[in-house]
Amino acid sequence: MKCRLCGYEIDVYQRFDKMAKNISILFKEPRRFNGVSCCVYHCSNCDLYQIPNMVNDVYYDDYLMSVSFSEKLNRLQEQQLKNICEYTLNNDNFLEIGCGDGNFLQKAASVFSYTLGIEPSKKFYDICNEKKLNVKNVYFDNDIKFTNKFDVIVSRQVFEHLENPMNMLKNMVDLLDDDGIIFLDVPNGKRTIVENRYYEIFSDHINHYTISSLVYLAENTGLDVIAIKESCNGDYLEIYCRKTKEISKQSFNSTIEIDADRINEILNKYDRVAVWGGGGKTQAIFTINGKILRKIVAIFDSDIQKQGKYVVNCPVPIQLPSFDKIQQIDAIIIFAKYYSDEITDTLKEKYQFNGKIFII
Repeated sequence: MKCRLCGYEIDVYQRFDKMAKNISILFKEPRRFNGVSCCVYHCSNCDLYQIPNMVNDVYYDDYLMSVSFSEKLNRLQEQQLKNICEYTLNNDNFLEIGCGDGNFLQKAASVFSYTLGIEPSKKFYDICNEKKLNVKNVYFDNDIKFTNKFDVIVSRQVFEHLENPMNMLKNMVDLLDDDGIIFLDVPNGKRTIVENRYYEIFSDHINHYTISSLVYLAENTGLDVIAIKESCNGDYLEIYCRKTKEISKQSFNSTIEIDADRINEILNKYDRVAVWGGGGKTQAIFTINGKILRKIVAIFDSDIQKQGKYVVNCPVPIQLPSFDKIQQIDAIIIFAKYYSDEITDTLKEKYQFNGKIFII
């Protein structure tokens, strides 16, 4: 048998007799079932555990295993959404694949401008409609068309069911904007194996992920892993990923020229220009653009340890900002980009600065 993730030839890890089948269905009348024999396979290359696919997709129409009424699950979902919001750069477009009864989608709708759910189960789709959520009653495949890309795409408790998880994630990545976030959670397959949880081996879940296999899945679809962790007392694995832009073919020297032109334009336009930031980036920029930056009249930094000291190629010492000094400046270039929002607020609120602020 081949691994569903990496295509590696895999061996039987353990044989399992009397495995439960279609555990997500409850019956309207008594029924007997003695279980089926099944082999669990393990991939030594990507660390995925898997079983053969014995399930027809139509079982989702009768899927009943939803626990959105649980306070514990609601707290978990709220924390997951909070994590997503910390990582995303935009709160515009949100997509959830396999949104179930819409509980998580409803929470996301309070944060994102536009939300869409994909749910193949007609029963769950009807529940979502009652909640007035924007949901399509379809499978997520190549036939479905979207009018826009998304800042965040979520799929919770879905990838354990998929025959081709790699293809599914690639399709999700194609729908994601650059710098967009993908969040997945799945049952913790490693815990299932280590603790011999026979009751978590059943036909509905054909993939049992470990941290290694989940990272393999993400990285081999072009995603950068931001964070991966256990949750729900270790029963789930969560992975947060970012779609980064393709690496620019532009050279360092080209970017240096762009920054130099911008700095030169600022210095030519304003009489009294200061820099905020006496750190490593300032040292690097003054090393390269020392001749241009001789026009700088002041370097401000709030770190008292830097006061009175000099960066290379600059005749003026670093000084603490003050109201009087800031008021004498026409424009300030912030080199401390990470703190630029904080510095901008300080300039406007504390020092009443009305000049121009530039961030490089």
